[in-house]
Amino acid sequence: MKNPFLKTVFHVIRPALCLFALLACHSLAAGDFIVLETEPEGGAKAVEGDPAAAGKTFSPMSTFKIIIAWAALETGTATPATTHRCTDRFIPGAPRDLTMANALFFSSNQYFVWLTKKMGANTVASFLNRSELLGHDTPENWLAEGLDSVVHAGNLQVSPNQQHAFILRVMKGQLASSQKIQSQLLECMVWPSGEKDILLYGKTGSSTGLAWFNGFGGKKDQFKAVTVLLKGKDANRDRAIRHFYARFGLKPPNLSPEALAKQRSLINYFERSALHPCTCEAHRRPCFFLNSSAFSSHDLKNPIHSSRVRGGWERST
Repeated sequence: MKNPFLKTVFHVIRPALCLFALLACHSLAAGDFIVLETEPEGGAKAVEGDPAAAGKTFSPMSTFKIIIAWAALETGTATPATTHRCTDRFIPGAPRDLTMANALFFSSNQYFVWLTKKMGANTVASFLNRSELLGHDTPENWLAEGLDSVVHAGNLQVSPNQQHAFILRVMKGQLASSQKIQSQLLECMVWPSGEKDILLYGKTGSSTGLAWFNGFGGKKDQFKAVTVLLKGKDANRDRAIRHFYARFGLKPPNLSPEALAKQRSLINYFERSALHPCTCEAHRRPCFFLNSSAFSSHDLKNPIHSSRVRGGWERST
């Protein structure tokens, strides 16, 4: 598009056009889904679907693998490049060796059961407590269905509100113990945006009649968190992905290995440009936040840091 004016108009209205096309072609009844969003300048709000669904609880499904990956990184059990032979029937080219980054993207059950066995279920439970996803300590019988059920959080259930609060903590770096761990976790969570100036991170989770996409992204100074829950006979992973991408004005992604590798190369760009040190009273020690005017605000009368946070990132040496 050579005309500068038309190019500007297109970029302004593109998000609305993408969202309109999504809703027109892939609409669900209001009671079947909800999309929560936190913009840099505001709090969480329901931008699509039924607001009443925000407090209802469901299995987190494979979105729980974020916590397993985080635990493995923190304990030194694995890095994004650690490989394991996986035979999940839905993995392209299986049986094949998967890195943790690829295992999270393809949502390999075998890989994350393997990690849990290496760490121990109690270690995963301790990191689940630290994540504050549940709002209470992990029940002792959460894996009553067996260790393999860890990939969908056993018998635990969470609400879209809880999922959204959790992904905000991931986005703000309030879980990782260091900048290195945060960078590694983000490397595992990358999704291709198709745009060189837009970064996306997240995790899907789905079963029959239920689908999640919990993630965040945007341009380096305009990050926002988006939690998608679809429930009902028409709910599936592809629809959840479409709803997530539409919130950023993007078309459904190209999920080829080449596209994913290209997007991961932007991690260095994120590290250089989107993080800055701060010293905030809420954390009482140096931490890091996204370089956004809202997320770096230190108005202590209305702090953006949760008083429940157990510390941010310690300054790396």
